[in-house]
Amino acid sequence: MHPTTSLDPMLSAAAHGRICATAATTQRGLSALAGRYPELFPAPPFDPTLLHSLALATAFLSPDMSTDRLGVASRSGLLVFALDWQFDHVAKTAAEVEELAAACLLVAQGGEPQPGDPVAPFLASLRDELAAAPAFASTRHLWLTELRLMLAAMTQEWYWRPANSGEAAPPSLDTYLDNAASAGSSLINVAHWIVGAEPGEFDEPADLVDASRSVQRALRLLNDLATYERDLRSGDVNALRVAGRDEVMARLDEVTEESRDRLRRLTDRFPEQADYLNRQLGFTGGFYRVGDFWDSK
Repeated sequence: MHPTTSLDPMLSAAAHGRICATAATTQRGLSALAGRYPELFPAPPFDPTLLHSLALATAFLSPDMSTDRLGVASRSGLLVFALDWQFDHVAKTAAEVEELAAACLLVAQGGEPQPGDPVAPFLASLRDELAAAPAFASTRHLWLTELRLMLAAMTQEWYWRPANSGEAAPPSLDTYLDNAASAGSSLINVAHWIVGAEPGEFDEPADLVDASRSVQRALRLLNDLATYERDLRSGDVNALRVAGRDEVMARLDEVTEESRDRLRRLTDRFPEQADYLNRQLGFTGGFYRVGDFWDSK
């Protein structure tokens, strides 16, 4: 029996204590890392609470793993937050947005960071860390695909912001959800799985990646429901700006059930990864009932 599902309250408390200790160690590592890239991770908004929340999420999704094993996942999460900030708040023009996406893809594919680019050195270090994994040679395309999708989705969201869209009509909820890669969770998932995989383990992972993207759509809606007021103040696009709350809630139920169904069918082939994605759905739903990663102010 998994220790976190034990009915023994003492065992369950001990398991949760271990997870929290792993998160604390992970946070220290993230804090040190953010300190090495002050231009990329300014404080605020990259305050200790954001780093603590990211570390907790990483630890609770893989409760039996060590801080070292969770390193790529936590650093990938930090990359997603950094890019989110760059696209939403640093880039001011369409040219800057397009240049940011192109520079990231160039580095991910093996290019050298250009002087003055705040994102590229951090992305290059993550790329090199992944490249050292035994399975990376055969799974590199999976990581590049998720990164490309996320960058394209973040770029699209910039154009959808009311301040940048002019008189253009907002997207439909279907179109908005098709762009859910902006959440970045599937990129984090794939990087996490690659670094822990044996060569050949993910030769045919299409169903698993599809499930990851399905969960990502649910996470996009969970996030939007929790952060609507903040997005309204900042001008960010949000599901509640393109559809009513009842429609968004109904779609969340639909996408969540679709995700659970996909994961049930994957349990035999990918038990660890299916459990991880189930935990991702549960953790995120609980987290956003109470708080947010970013400071609401």
